[in-house]
Amino acid sequence: MAFFDFVTDILSGGQSGASRDVRRGLEQAGQTESEFLDYLKQQFAPYMQAGQQAVGEYLPAIEEMRDPQAFYGQMMEGYEQSPAAQMAIEEGTRAATQGAAASGGLGGGQLLKDLQGYGQKLSAADQQQWLNNMMGIRSGYTGGLQNLMTGGQQALSSFTPYGTALTGDLASILGQTGIARGQENIAGYKPYMDWLSKGASMVGSAATGGMGGGAGGLMGLMGS
Repeated sequence: MAFFDFVTDILSGGQSGASRDVRRGLEQAGQTESEFLDYLKQQFAPYMQAGQQAVGEYLPAIEEMRDPQAFYGQMMEGYEQSPAAQMAIEEGTRAATQGAAASGGLGGGQLLKDLQGYGQKLSAADQQQWLNNMMGIRSGYTGGLQNLMTGGQQALSSFTPYGTALTGDLASILGQTGIARGQENIAGYKPYMDWLSKGASMVGSAATGGMGGGAGGLMGLMGS
């Protein structure tokens, strides 16, 4: 192949080699830009994929809060009284009972009422603290999803102009490569086509000359 290229370059006056160099340069440029485009995709892809996944998780999380009462009821289904609240109620009940016994008021109905109110107050505070904790965790979760979506959008916005420009360049290079390859083929095969044309012309001339000579000879014989 190298020898064929060498001969073709000589016969074409260097035109074939010049076109071949242009074609190879374009192919190398296209390969470089293609590799760079792949590199950019690899760099931006994790952020874009994470953002896309976050959208799928964020929308259902927001939809759950469309009905506040239903959402609250669903959240409180998971509530269990904390050990700290249980201990506080037990300690408060024990202290109140001992104090009433010391003062001789253990048998009164007020003590029971006070103990119930005390227990309800601690339970309500415990429930509110539990709900605040759960909502804080949920807020962190939805906030994290928002950050991922924002990061994905920013990655897409940053990648798009580079990707569009590189894709356009690759399309242009591909077209130019095709033109250069065609010019290379034309320059390379033109000397051989010229030879064939000259050969056909020579054969035609020889044939015409032979026929003319034969006709002249025949006319000479007839004249004699």
